[in-house]
Amino acid sequence: MSAPWLSDELFNTHSLIIIYIKSLTYEDQSTNWKLDKIEFKPLTLLVGASGVGKMQILKALLNLKRISHGSSLNGLKWDIEFRALLIM
Repeated sequence: MSAPWLSDELFNTHSLIIIYIKSLTYEDQSTNWKLDKIEFKPLTLLVGASGVGKMQILKALLNLKRISHGSSLNGLKWDIEFRALLIM
């Protein structure tokens, strides 16, 4: 199984499994932009004034998606933690 934090028992039930990002730390050395650890909840809204980093957070997530699909992006450091919710 590719996600060690998910047990086989979760997949053997007739339940709904929701997987979301629990926390993310990210650094893009090419732009000298760093996101200190941010904690996400099952529903997270990015709200703030212009220029505070909302779009940078979304770009960081998009870059991680690109990497997960096989792209090679240099100069990135990240730490991501997932959580699985089981709904019976």
